[in-house]
Amino acid sequence: MSSAAPLQTRLHAGAASHMGLRRENNEDRFHCDPGRGLFLVVDGVGGQAAGERAAEIALRMIRARLERETGSAADRLREAITLANNEIYREASANPALEGMACVLTVALVRDGRVTIGHVGDSRLYLFAGGDIRKVTHDHSPVGEREDVGELDELEAMRHPRRNEIYRDVGSTPHEPDDEGFVEIVDVPFGPNDAMLLCTDGLSDLVPSAAIASIVYAGGNPQAVVDRLIESANAAGGKDNVTVVFVAGASFESAARRHGHRWAARASAAAPDASDTAGAAAHRRRHSGGSLLRWLVSRPAVLAVGIVLGLALGFGLLMTSAQLADRLAGLVRPESWARTWKVGATADDDVASIEEALRVARPGDTIEVGPGEYTVPVVIEGAVRLVSRKPHEAILRPPDTA
Repeated sequence: MSSAAPLQTRLHAGAASHMGLRRENNEDRFHCDPGRGLFLVVDGVGGQAAGERAAEIALRMIRARLERETGSAADRLREAITLANNEIYREASANPALEGMACVLTVALVRDGRVTIGHVGDSRLYLFAGGDIRKVTHDHSPVGEREDVGELDELEAMRHPRRNEIYRDVGSTPHEPDDEGFVEIVDVPFGPNDAMLLCTDGLSDLVPSAAIASIVYAGGNPQAVVDRLIESANAAGGKDNVTVVFVAGASFESAARRHGHRWAARASAAAPDASDTAGAAAHRRRHSGGSLLRWLVSRPAVLAVGIVLGLALGFGLLMTSAQLADRLAGLVRPESWARTWKVGATADDDVASIEEALRVARPGDTIEVGPGEYTVPVVIEGAVRLVSRKPHEAILRPPDTA
């Protein structure tokens, strides 16, 4: 193996991975090598052992290719990610227990005042330069695509029930290095006053960019920055594994402090909304009174209220205000009352089975299915969406009718 060539930009870096507060294993992996200018985060897909195995294969294959410093940075990244992809696919095809395993990842190579990035999926790379934060990679997901073109703002995207769906991954199908729609390559300047952050969605799904920037621009050594970011993700609910690699140019820390107060103010202003990204349902509960009041004074609602109150008086029915709200919601329900029903066996889930979720869901609701196999006839009536919490982790099978 060749030794690393010297870098023109001296780098300081820190990295860590945490299981989070709701997972029993960690499917994330990372690599942090300031000497070579090589940085990588991987998020396994497939559940339990399969997701971990996919991430380990990707880490091993990508390191092996990129530590062999032949070819352009972009070519090396395409080749490395393709090698990982095809090895994951080969192992999954040979072992039924690993069927469906894959991963998403972001790799960065720093050399000669530039960073070249290879990216697949919904992990991210943020660039910090001149007091700003910029998401350099694109999320290869339906929700991320809508966020990138401005159809959704950041917090709407973070709360979206289909947030974790992806349309690109590493390992689910064979690829060649130059396949269109596979590896995203980005090349941007990276100088001594700049920094970058690679992370899995365990951070970006819970901590808004303003809060990330406030931590980064507050200064401190790279490992301290990493630790504070992971603490923020866990404080926001820790719903997933979270992995962070932070890389700073030699002069970034001194340059960053000039912008710290501005970003602290931005993060503070966003805090009331940002703090609820781990619980959009709680947000709806807190604001449902206002929605109900606005709805009650609308013309259709006046008629509905009159009908319900007339029935109540005619039949001698007594209803609490909550019961009345439920009855009215069944007649005319604003779209803002739509909710997500989580199916699974943990304390954070709403119902234990898909059948139960289908019984309680109303038009406009989303049923989010946790990891596992479900043998159940599924008949969806009305505008109810059924989605997997993470791609490939929820499998629906028809019941055996033999």
